[in-house]
Order: sequence, then structure tokens, then C-alpha cells
Amino acid sequence: MNKVLAGLFVLALFTGCATNAGSASAAKTETADVEAVPQAEITLVDDFDTEDLTTLRYTYNDKADGGDSVVLPAPGEEGDDTPMPVEKAEGQGANGSDAWLKMTGNVTTKFQYGFAGMGVKFNKEEEPVDISGYTGMMFWVKGDGQKYRVEIITNNIKDFCYFGYTFNTTGEWTQIKIPFKFIMQETWGEAKAKTSSLKEAVAFKFQTRGQPLDSFELNLDDLVLYKE
Repeated sequence: MNKVLAGLFVLALFTGCATNAGSASAAKTETADVEAVPQAEITLVDDFDTEDLTTLRYTYNDKADGGDSVVLPAPGEEGDDTPMPVEKAEGQGANGSDAWLKMTGNVTTKFQYGFAGMGVKFNKEEEPVDISGYTGMMFWVKGDGQKYRVEIITNNIKDFCYFGYTFNTTGEWTQIKIPFKFIMQETWGEAKAKTSSLKEAVAFKFQTRGQPLDSFELNLDDLVLYKE
């Protein structure tokens, strides 16, 4: 897999907030014109087919909140560090890669703000990583036409109101480029300073938007940080 990503991206401008992290009022997004990715310094977070990375991949749902939303692969029990398995098929990932992350499932309203998602921790120990010196993040997704939100889990935020960004998906692999200047907290939590938050990053998570959802599918590949 080519570690230096180049090609096309879709820039979705975050322009609104939901009333709750899992609420039905999904943030509005707009898709900008497709254009070439400028030259950038790339740092790989996870390409999902390199065996010796320190990251930990996982899935999660609303079970702890009393919900019954389903995500597959199923989450491990608390304290279980078994990594989320990758999807494998020769040449079917982004840029012709052979492995990527894929989650499917459904979201219910047993918990009012039902949700499900998958994430990538920087390390199993959940030691914080300073990413404040980067311009932003890039990744490739293929989905079901629904919106999803990527959030950066940071140690300084205790109420789960993390900085994040809502993006659209299509049935084709698409590169999403998100400058950190566009990530925002939602309005229901305690406001935190962005720069200090990015100095304590623990993981990226990718979560459904809205409920109920009869089904969802999100594929993820080549997650990187970049500097311009």
C-alpha cells in the first residue's frame, strides 16, 4: 500500500451541531469541489494491513447506556484488548489495498440517542499523543450514503463531547481531508480549548449519526495525519 497518499478528496464543511452526541439532529455538511491534495508531510496512524503497528482497533455501541444497537464485528468485553478484525480482499481496499476496517449493524431508539461505531487507539495503553502540531487528518471511506462523525478522543474531555467532524459517504472509496481548524465540539458539553485537547489525543472514532437506522455500513482505510 502506498503510505504517501495522493489523489482526490472531499472536504465537508461542518456548519451545525446536534443537541446530543448521538441525537437524531445530524450536523449539516456541505461537499466542496473535488481537487488535488497538495504536497504534505504524512504520518501514518493505521493502514490496516501493516502488522507491526502499535494501534488498537475496536468497535462499540450503546449497550452501556441501556441501548440495543448492533455493531459488527461485535465489541469485546470491557478490558478485552483483542483487536477488531480487519476486512480482507485482494485489491478491494482504498488505492487497491488488501485490508481495511469495516463495520455494519443497526441503530435503535431503546437508548434515546442510539449509536454505534468503531475506533482506532494510538496504543493499547491509551497513552496520550500530542497531535497539535499537525494541520489535520485524512482517511478513505466507502459507505452507504449516510452521514458519519469522526471524533478525536482526548484525555482532557470527560463528558464525551469530543472535537469532531461530520462527513458524507458514497458507495465508492473517497478520501476525506479534515483540517483541524474545522473540527468542533457539539453544543451540549463543556467547552474545551482545541489546541490543548489535541495535545492529549488517545484515539479516533467513527460513529453513526441519527436514529433509528435499519442498517449501516462504513469502510475505513489509510488513516493518516498531515502537515502542510
